[in-house]
Amino acid sequence: MTSWLKDAFFQVATHPKQISTGPMHVPVRYFDASSLIAFFMVDYAKASALVDVTGIEVVPVTENKALFALAFYEYRSLTDGAPYNEVGACVVVQPKGMKPAKHPLMELSLPPDRRQTGMHILHLPVTTVEACAAGKEIWGYPKFVTSINFSLSDKEFSGQVMHQDRPQSSLLSLTGKLGMGLPAPWADLVLYSSLNDQLIRATANTRTLDGATFATAGSLKLSLDLVSGHPMAEALNQLDLDGASPISATYTQSLQLRLNEGVVVETEENPTK
Repeated sequence: MTSWLKDAFFQVATHPKQISTGPMHVPVRYFDASSLIAFFMVDYAKASALVDVTGIEVVPVTENKALFALAFYEYRSLTDGAPYNEVGACVVVQPKGMKPAKHPLMELSLPPDRRQTGMHILHLPVTTVEACAAGKEIWGYPKFVTSINFSLSDKEFSGQVMHQDRPQSSLLSLTGKLGMGLPAPWADLVLYSSLNDQLIRATANTRTLDGATFATAGSLKLSLDLVSGHPMAEALNQLDLDGASPISATYTQSLQLRLNEGVVVETEENPTK
């Protein structure tokens, strides 16, 4: 950790935030991580029905389709807290009242300060209490604690979110062999959430040390537990994702990032003072 703090990417001003589990410094800096993000096209109206945060709306990718992402992360080293895994179920959104981007998928690759398009997280399981508390209390993310499996080797991927009360049973599972791939950059993140009834816009600056790969889905397939009635599985089922294959996936074994504190976004319903 000490050596990475000497790297220019991580030489940023930080300040402490007191949360229920102790102090947390932001931006949170992640030195060593792997990730796979699978992208799905879903029904626009069904995605919109799941987004209940004031001030944002789902971005139409086509006339009646929206973009959904299921993002798996394995964080092996970071500034605050123990290593942990995380899975984000996200929909591409933008602030209400804005003209939709002509090419929303291309806009997602722009730096955060040059775009409004971002992700809204529907569910965000994590594997540690500290990560859960920080996400909820600093950013308002819908986190819960459970076991998460992450395995990425060559082109084989296996990721599972396990039941909180039945750790041997998966709530959802994405497994398979990735298809043909090309080298690709890793995009920075814009994240919209609600905290204390206010719309929050947070960003994450990212880079990869050994590059990333943009790949076809291959045999990747998502499976959901539709018996338990868990809210995360139910939400994904409402998007008709049980048994679905993604349109593509992006993955890397050498991700680094800075997760920045969010700022309040002024909306017509909730103007800032």
